[in-house]
Amino acid sequence: MAKKTAYQQKLDQAQAIIEAQNAEILEGEDDRIDFDSFVKCLRKKGGKTVKALALCSWNLLQECGLPELVAQEVADAFREKPKPSKQKADAPVAPAGPGFILPTSMLAPDMSDEELLRLYDPLKSTQPVAVELRKRAGDRPFIVFNPESSKHDEKASLELLKEIVEGEAPRKTFKVDGRPQPVFRIGERPDQSRIVNPLYPAQVLRADGECDNTGLNWSQVAEDSPHLLQLVFLAVDSTLGTGEVKVRDVDHAHQTFELITGEDGENKFRSRYQTTSLRFDELQQTDSLPPMKKLLPRASVMAAQRVHQGGNNDPFRPGQGDTHARH
Repeated sequence: MAKKTAYQQKLDQAQAIIEAQNAEILEGEDDRIDFDSFVKCLRKKGGKTVKALALCSWNLLQECGLPELVAQEVADAFREKPKPSKQKADAPVAPAGPGFILPTSMLAPDMSDEELLRLYDPLKSTQPVAVELRKRAGDRPFIVFNPESSKHDEKASLELLKEIVEGEAPRKTFKVDGRPQPVFRIGERPDQSRIVNPLYPAQVLRADGECDNTGLNWSQVAEDSPHLLQLVFLAVDSTLGTGEVKVRDVDHAHQTFELITGEDGENKFRSRYQTTSLRFDELQQTDSLPPMKKLLPRASVMAAQRVHQGGNNDPFRPGQGDTHARH
């Protein structure tokens, strides 16, 4: 990898300041700074050399989208004398760590697949490294995670990326230390899963087990008797299950919850919904019970819960209550 120029070092300093500012944005605030837009504006105003950057005023930087105090900090960084880079032209990229600045969108395209995967952070799916990896893979899955940690397996992921680049179809699983592991797209992670809402199978529960529609919390059921979730799911779902239970409104949902979680709830539920009971036993014998966890869409952890925000997935709207997804 080529040695960074003094000009690029200055842009890297500005990016670090901007990213630190963005990291402190609170929920509801909409003042995130777009670094790429800032650089385009800066270059349009003539900021294409180290000398030109040193001449930037606070007002000029504010015109390029920086808040006043951030503009002052960036201006100070531009006026500092650049530090010479000690990295050799053929030296490998250092692993990301405290104080490490991720490459900008102008550097990432020149990096090798190995370098990008070494710097890839699954929690930062909009950073230039992730954007470039997604582009090279055509947004197809190739990221494999180490089953013993939350870190992706660089070697396995590189192998699958090369397969995709060479025109092979993406894999669904890949063995790591002899164990099959799922393969993810850029931005997806194994921990981005939620429990399927048993009363509304097209949706998922909140991370704490709460249902957006009813306020019911299934976390204790999921922990103590997870098979009860499957039993209720099969009673509601008309594709894999029987559809015997048709949730009409919130009151009906609460009644069903109280039945299954009450004293001797499972037997009472099975006695009332006998076809569902037989279907559950049939699937259990063939180890075909539905999984009750669902991977969430990238960059939208709560996308499946639009009811909370007044979206179009309200199960109590006409035509919505009997719509269930296959799981």
